[in-house]
Amino acid sequence: MGKRPEILDIIDEDDHVIGQAPRRRFHDEGLLHREIHVWLYTPNGEIVLQRRARTKRRHPGLLDASVGGHVKSGRGFLDAAVREMEEETGIKTTPEELTELLRYRRWVCDIHSHVSNNVLRTVYAYRFTGMIDGLRVEANEAMGFELWPLDKLLHPTEVERRHFIPALFSNTNHRIYQMLQKLIDG
Repeated sequence: MGKRPEILDIIDEDDHVIGQAPRRRFHDEGLLHREIHVWLYTPNGEIVLQRRARTKRRHPGLLDASVGGHVKSGRGFLDAAVREMEEETGIKTTPEELTELLRYRRWVCDIHSHVSNNVLRTVYAYRFTGMIDGLRVEANEAMGFELWPLDKLLHPTEVERRHFIPALFSNTNHRIYQMLQKLIDG
């Protein structure tokens, strides 16, 4: 007996659930769904970035947000953030330890893989005071974690940009980095 497919909610533009479908359909058909990102930042002004596994369909081997994931059917954004934090890093957190930064809508289609991502995403921040070596890497999803100075994300060189998924340099993510800088500065 095979693994049961992960079921996600299909939502409309107003974030109302209009149906459900297996996860694989969302990126192939461009169905609107919910996702989360959690950005881990250190008191020293560094951001924990996750290096994507080389087997990923989109952006293999590149650096991405600290934590990212889908909101399962019937669940909420905050629940997904707490669950994904533990799955992707091994950190057991509580909703109170996460700071909501913003919620935004995004729809992109990768020209190489033809994979679509049509999402309503909520972004959270988490103050990370541990050691990066203590983070647990999720098998088949990532290769590890790296610390990068936030300034390098705000002002990257062209050479540095090649290490990251392109979306990390969008206007929305630039705004997120500015919000993280305010949290770091206190």
